[in-house]
Amino acid sequence: MKSARRRLVQDIRALERRLRRDWSKEAPPLSEELRVYRQSWLSTLSGPTRAASALELNLALETGDPLLVGDYHALRRARSGLRNLVKELPRDRLPGLLLELLPHDITVRAKDAIQRTDLRLVDGRPVAEAYGPSLRLLAQRQGLIAGAWVDGPPEERDRAAAERWRSLQQDCPDRRWLLFFGDWHLAEDHLPRLLRERGGHPTMLHQSPEPIWERIKGDAGERILDLGAGHWAWLHTPPLAQWASTLQEISQDDPEAAAEATEELIEALAGQLTQALRLPDPGNRPSVWPTSLWPGFHATLPADYRRGFVADRPPAAVVFHPTLPAIWAPGTPGLNQLVEAAGHVIACDYPLVERGRLHGRLCARAFRRIWASMLNPFLRPTSLAEAARSLFPDASRRPRLENVGALLRAWAEGERPYLSPQQRLLAVEVLGARAGSALAESRSTDHPFVEKFLKSGGRSLGWEELTATIRAA
Repeated sequence: MKSARRRLVQDIRALERRLRRDWSKEAPPLSEELRVYRQSWLSTLSGPTRAASALELNLALETGDPLLVGDYHALRRARSGLRNLVKELPRDRLPGLLLELLPHDITVRAKDAIQRTDLRLVDGRPVAEAYGPSLRLLAQRQGLIAGAWVDGPPEERDRAAAERWRSLQQDCPDRRWLLFFGDWHLAEDHLPRLLRERGGHPTMLHQSPEPIWERIKGDAGERILDLGAGHWAWLHTPPLAQWASTLQEISQDDPEAAAEATEELIEALAGQLTQALRLPDPGNRPSVWPTSLWPGFHATLPADYRRGFVADRPPAAVVFHPTLPAIWAPGTPGLNQLVEAAGHVIACDYPLVERGRLHGRLCARAFRRIWASMLNPFLRPTSLAEAARSLFPDASRRPRLENVGALLRAWAEGERPYLSPQQRLLAVEVLGARAGSALAESRSTDHPFVEKFLKSGGRSLGWEELTATIRAA
């Protein structure tokens, strides 16, 4: 049993390596100038590392002035990491946030930036949308937002950013600045050296740098590493997520092109996943419906499923069609959603898709979550409140959570209380995901189990076993 389980894990790890290799080839080639610029970053990360604690990192962040944090521009998780860092900024001085992608001549109060719809980054994103959680924390502490972007090669942008920081320090000596820049700018010979030459004592925090991941043996969970000379690495996002975000970000100015790029990623994932699971190639091609097409997607849903949603108020979560290899995506799906979409495409070839009953839909949800859990060690269970907010942005359509919680607990224990259409959606999303996460860790989940699960329409996972899996999760 253990050896069969080990073979499945090995095949999933091989799938991850193949995808990273293939997707890295699809990114636009670097110019010679950028290749040389990137090499300095690789050199900075090539030295010895030491495992460190969160306390050690916090002490380094407290003493660094300024803080220089790596931003993987295409990755939402990097910006959520920024929020956590802003929250931990010492209280001895007022905070400031210097953004690489905000034009050089802009300085604005954080509380005003939250309200301004005209304040945009150079890539077109509204500042309030891209950095909303961080701005709200800064606004509570009278924080400032400033820009550093100038047109020109990266070396020129480094010099302009260092000068901008020195000017801000002179104008606002009571503030401590956090600089949020693309990860290559954190190379020791780039922005850190220029800041030191202007009187700074920076601490550099690299967020999930791929070269560090390549050197880690075994399971790569969240880690903090001391790289020496004021450089630290915080590993919180797998490299596969970074490549998926990069390839989707290429076409974000064109929703139809972005949806097409997402379809290609899902198709590649589905093909690679069937190879890893030793199944025939998928017989279906995925279709991705962008945000503007929610009314049309909603109309294609089966009647009982459709009643759980609102035609004119789309959810904030990705929605998988219960019987077709179709996905509605409000924005750019992350790695978890892409992997689940690949699992959905595979399932549509098998009896598992015949899931009109709640038990069948929960099994299909569990099947999708297995692979997202195995490919992303940072995936955490969605809470009932989070699921309710994402599925039902219209609060008037949202079930009362205290009642739903009791019903779902009873349902997970094997009782069969009546659930409304909205409660059924919550049951599938929350309990199905928990069951899938538990199955991803189960010793019984191997290649034969997966094939039987798909071909039996989920009946191989009986009600008693299913509820036990949910309780364990």
